[in-house]
Amino acid sequence: MKRESRGIQSIEVGGELLRALARSGEPMMLRDLAREAGMTPAKAHPYLASFSRIGLIEQDETTGRYEIGALALELGLISLRRCPAYASQDRRSRRSQVRSGMRSRSRSGGRTARPWCSSKNPASPFTS
Repeated sequence: MKRESRGIQSIEVGGELLRALARSGEPMMLRDLAREAGMTPAKAHPYLASFSRIGLIEQDETTGRYEIGALALELGLISLRRCPAYASQDRRSRRSQVRSGMRSRSRSGGRTARPWCSSKNPASPFTS
């Protein structure tokens, strides 16, 4: 019988906020996120502030909504790359993008646009 390891309760409590945000799939207001995680906004806010500092979540300055951050996105991409089905599809996709990029580059006089997503760039695939 496997013995359960001792954990850190506050990380598990904060993890409920991340799970709620992931289930939603959309940016959320503090009150809605806290409710979905089964806690008060006053309890949720310090967790969200810490998650924001390390890049797990981001808060939109205009709407105040919380969304998945750059670190969470990076962790998700690492997980996808480890999935055999995705890895083979990803190789095919990269080859296709290279061919497509070469065609686009020839039409645009040598200039190509690069997609970019980071916590410092507000153009995130998770914004609404």
